[in-house]
Amino acid sequence: MSTAKAAALAMIQKLPDDATWEKITELLTLRAVLEQGVAEIDAGRGIPHDQVMKEMDEWLASPSTIPTS
Repeated sequence: MSTAKAAALAMIQKLPDDATWEKITELLTLRAVLEQGVAEIDAGRGIPHDQVMKEMDEWLASPSTIPTS
């Protein structure tokens, strides 16, 4: 695996010449967040899909989640 700097440079090189600072920052932030998520899953700190779906069903069924306006 390449270093973070090398990966960032490679990603920036692929952007068009008129890429904005906002787009560059967005892209690098997304990559950093994804890398962190993968590391957490690899370390066993993820939540199984079935559990997430169960919690979502419970959350959506709760009366406190229904908009009142």
